[in-house]
Amino acid sequence: MDITVPKLPTLPKLPAIATNRRQALIAVGAVIAVVAAAFIGWTLFTDWTESRQVAVFGSHVAASEADLARVSAKISSHMSFRPEAPSIAESDVVMREFAAIATYGQAVTTYHRRIIGADEVPEAYIGAQSAYIR
Repeated sequence: MDITVPKLPTLPKLPAIATNRRQALIAVGAVIAVVAAAFIGWTLFTDWTESRQVAVFGSHVAASEADLARVSAKISSHMSFRPEAPSIAESDVVMREFAAIATYGQAVTTYHRRIIGADEVPEAYIGAQSAYIR
């Protein structure tokens, strides 16, 4: 069995580029400048993105703490108000109010856990985010 290899067509030759040392250095300098500009631009972009993510995460945590402080204040004011000798009906009302505050606190906590859990944060803040939503 005889295998024949087909002949490749002759490709046109590229024209010779006549450059001198100065032109080559200018071209290399231009390439280095473009690579440096791309690197600096990418670094600035990622830094800005991370700063923005941290700012959003911080504002969500601050809003959560403010809302939870309000819940805590409601609980404190509710616990500090106690009649001297409450009747069973009064005790029932007080406990229903306390249960309503507790349910509200659970809803606030669930809401903020979802918001903070959905935040995109830099890798350095993932531990803080997961600790906050536990």
